[in-house]
Amino acid sequence: MKPLKLNFNIIDESGDYTTSDNAELEQALGDTLLRNDNLFIIGSEAIFKTETPGTQNTGDSSLLLFNAIADYINEPISLRPTHEHDWHLWFKQKNMERNICETAWNLFAQKTDLTDFVSEELISFIENGIKYHLLHTIFTTCIDPTLEVIVRAICQEYGKHCTVYNFKGDNQMANYSQDDNENSIVFVYLWGKIGDRENNLERKTIEYVFTEDDAMVTISDYIKKSNDNTVAIFRQVFYNKRIMAIGCRFDDWKFRFFWYSIRGNLDRLSNGTISYSCKTPNDDPLFQYLKMTRGLHVNNNSRQFLNKMAVVMESDSLFEKIRRKRIIEAKGIFLSYPSEDVISASNIFDYFVDKCHFNTWMDTQRLNVTDRYTVVIKEAIRDCGIFVPILSTQVKKDLLSGINTRYYMSEWKEAYMNGRVIVPISIGEYDYREQYHTIFKEMCGFTGINDITVLPITRIDRIANKISEYLSL
Repeated sequence: MKPLKLNFNIIDESGDYTTSDNAELEQALGDTLLRNDNLFIIGSEAIFKTETPGTQNTGDSSLLLFNAIADYINEPISLRPTHEHDWHLWFKQKNMERNICETAWNLFAQKTDLTDFVSEELISFIENGIKYHLLHTIFTTCIDPTLEVIVRAICQEYGKHCTVYNFKGDNQMANYSQDDNENSIVFVYLWGKIGDRENNLERKTIEYVFTEDDAMVTISDYIKKSNDNTVAIFRQVFYNKRIMAIGCRFDDWKFRFFWYSIRGNLDRLSNGTISYSCKTPNDDPLFQYLKMTRGLHVNNNSRQFLNKMAVVMESDSLFEKIRRKRIIEAKGIFLSYPSEDVISASNIFDYFVDKCHFNTWMDTQRLNVTDRYTVVIKEAIRDCGIFVPILSTQVKKDLLSGINTRYYMSEWKEAYMNGRVIVPISIGEYDYREQYHTIFKEMCGFTGINDITVLPITRIDRIANKISEYLSL
């Protein structure tokens, strides 16, 4: 890894992944990185090496900031806080008294070369993520600009553009958009950023989060505001995503409140990974609480976790998965079904998207009420690589009744006329060996020896493999 030249002046199921089977670990982390619904939140605890002076052997950039302020005002070592909670209260009090935060950090950054103290694991993770197009958006709970400086430097090295949002700032959430362009990285401050003072003269709210109470007020503002559509944007950004929280150090209750707010409800408290460093996880109440949450992966060493992710990003097996994923995303799958089978179709859709990483089209997922339904459907069928009709009990009833005007049947004909590869799935009581199945084959142009294979939903793994083979041709 090449050294980075960084300018740190302010710029305006419970368990873990630990396993003795490296192949299994690589597969688990690789599959995670390939998901389209990942959301990475990097906290202050993962920024610097643990031996960095002023971080109390934690490498926490917040503690470095606090001590820089204490040095600036000549606060005696004996009077400085020792616990994180007390540091935050002290920080808020001192800054409100003298508004010294930005000045102290600027002076500290000018006279201190922090490049040598930045966590190598963090740089490797971000560098590989940007280089291999696996990181598109990075959220942070840091209020100092260190992580932004690192991301900007790596983006510049690889010729990428970095767009920065501050959700604590005025209208920043409303302007947010996640750009899937491989040449663009989005960086988001969740708790605010020291140095961002634009349009703040008339505001009575705080510029950035100091204490746990400030965090609660900030999150409440995100959720409760309705005049600028903030709550809808908050849900769009955070709900139904797989959250990867790395190095986010909070008191137990504060972390629970934050995690709950971004999950949306209790049913979604899991579905993610939390990695933060604690020396004695068996005695750490937060770690034990998180391990009890089913479906949540917990790792007790954030730097080790970042290193594992960085190594997986460079693996040959992940390169092959990325290649196949891009082929699949480019071609895509069209899922066709009777309206009565929307639940079953949704389950198949989730399997294709979450487990197989297929780019899957389903009308209830993609259509807007203003779309011209028929035109959009026909365009989607013409653009897809694989057409997957769901043959169900309802389809059986329609075929036996002589009905041939159902809309999903017109989709069959459209797929046949456009020469799409057709891979049917049978569910319920549908039996492809019965006579009524010949009607389906005739509509899809499969007669005589030119037959079509139908696999039952119980063999969905084989169906997925078959689709992958077709899409890779």
